[in-house]
Amino acid sequence: LDRIASARDGRDASREALQAARDREAIERRRLDAGLIAEVQFDQTRLGTMQAELALLQARHDLLAALLSLQADTGIAIEGLDAF
Repeated sequence: LDRIASARDGRDASREALQAARDREAIERRRLDAGLIAEVQFDQTRLGTMQAELALLQARHDLLAALLSLQADTGIAIEGLDAF
């Protein structure tokens, strides 16, 4: 169960990091549109958002793997796994 709790914590942290990255991207988009930053700087921000998206996908995968492992170890079906 510790593995599941750890995976959930990782997923939650990844969600928060993605939201922060999206917020930064929105700010940088406005700065780009106003001519305050170069396109390459915005591209770097966009890359950070994409990396945060990938990190969230990995965290979701880790949580699913932990839940499937628990299900296999106990032989008890865990409801809600279809949501993944």
